[in-house]
Amino acid sequence: MGQKSKLVQVTTWTLVAAMALTGLYVGFAAGPDPRAKAAAEAAAAKAAIEVARAQAAAEAARRAAEAPAAAQPAEAAPIPAPSAEAVRLDRVDVPADLGPADAPVVVGLHGRGDTAAAFSGLAARLGPAGEDGVALAWRGLAAPYAWGPGKAWFLGNRQRPERMDAALALVAGELRALREQGRKVALFGFSQGCMMIAHLVLTQPDAVDAAICVGGSAIGELPTPASGARLPPVLVVAGTADPVVPIAEQRAMITALEARGIVTERIEHPGAHTIPAETLGPMRKWLRDKLTGPAPAR
Repeated sequence: MGQKSKLVQVTTWTLVAAMALTGLYVGFAAGPDPRAKAAAEAAAAKAAIEVARAQAAAEAARRAAEAPAAAQPAEAAPIPAPSAEAVRLDRVDVPADLGPADAPVVVGLHGRGDTAAAFSGLAARLGPAGEDGVALAWRGLAAPYAWGPGKAWFLGNRQRPERMDAALALVAGELRALREQGRKVALFGFSQGCMMIAHLVLTQPDAVDAAICVGGSAIGELPTPASGARLPPVLVVAGTADPVVPIAEQRAMITALEARGIVTERIEHPGAHTIPAETLGPMRKWLRDKLTGPAPAR
């Protein structure tokens, strides 16, 4: 990277940091009209960032034009996604052997930046045996892509998810393996994990008996299930004050699932992007009702 490019990069990140600090502390600034001052500062910072980006793009184009054709990097080539046959997702099983061979299993899909180990703390709240003596086993799956301190199920963003199909194929393989053992299987996902579930219940209905989707939305166009498929019920838990996935998007996911034949139930709470403790009891009861009762006709 040339000195000019380094300068542009440093300038850009400096401006981003300055803009972030302005957003954090504008409420405490002195002056007759702090909101007008903050708006002016943000506008100036945004304009400077756009100039820096244009300079960086021009510098990159100049360097590419000057380089020999044989030395051009293949940056446009897509990064190969992991193969569902070659890669197995890391697991956190509770208990370690998943208990009795016929124990129902809840497959946990954590949110972006989380880990399977941390998310699997829910196993102790959702899996204890009921009056019938049946306990729900837990299999927490670790997402395949590094993101911050943890992992992610897809890269990019909700509008343009990247590599999601490969992650869906990996989870589908885990679900089918559990089904082949003769177990009942439920999905439990938060945020990105919930977004994965919205696809899995439609593409893998024969491998899922029920699903709980917390704090998520539909990504892209949801698939159409196979004709005659027995679709699993879905419980959607949504926060009306969620700043990450607005309640309107969560409700839109419910509408999209129902339009494809999914029977949904919902719990709405006044909280934000979280799993409130008061919802764990109802979720555990819902899972037990779906997993420990008679097997539905297929």
